[in-house]
Amino acid sequence: MRILAVDFRNGRYAFALVDGKNLRIMSGPPVKGGFSLLAKAEKAWGLRRRPPAAIGVLTATDGERPTWSTMRGAVAVANSLAIAWDADVFTLEIGAGDKKSALAVKLSEAAASAKKGEWAKPPYGGQPNITKAKDWRVIGAP
Repeated sequence: MRILAVDFRNGRYAFALVDGKNLRIMSGPPVKGGFSLLAKAEKAWGLRRRPPAAIGVLTATDGERPTWSTMRGAVAVANSLAIAWDADVFTLEIGAGDKKSALAVKLSEAAASAKKGEWAKPPYGGQPNITKAKDWRVIGAP
């Protein structure tokens, strides 16, 4: 089963493809919401010819956790791709110390338990932390 994983962190975006026992990862800086990186991955891995059967959103349990907005972006990309390719979608928590070999196994297990027609949901508890507007006279006008 082909599985595509969306892993958006604050300083690095990545897509991972599990194809059988093979794991490929493509990463880069967060440019254009990850769409330029997705286009590269799509071309390199032939995702249009052979779309994945499942798409997962990776969330970090430790280390570099994504921000609220970054996580929403990853979920939006995964859900959109799931609609376009009629794929199952799921979320998976990973640890910073997880090895590549363990990632392929975890993705395969999570994809096997994904349910058709369900959405990936951002794993956060509440609204973003919005603070009071700053006084422009103190910080300088834009």
